Amino acid sequence: MNAICFLAPAMEKEVQTDLEKIGLRLKKLRIANGYTSYRDFANKNDIEPKIYWRLEQGISDFKYSTLKRALKGFDMTVEEFFTQ
Repeated sequence: MNAICFLAPAMEKEVQTDLEKIGLRLKKLRIANGYTSYRDFANKNDIEPKIYWRLEQGISDFKYSTLKRALKGFDMTVEEFFTQ
């Protein structure tokens, strides 16, 4: 079941698109920082690999704290992530 299924269809599609964009940005940052494996990055930053994989794939809503841990691994703030 989709984690955002309680939203109106138009809003659900918009949220899904945003999640995919966030995931793609995280994946690009991970690779740019020399991590070829999402598992290595997740383990190093105290994130369950399956959860991080789902975040990168944009297939799951996520906790703010998970995003913060990932961004800490890139030495980046939330503000920087969304404005750069």
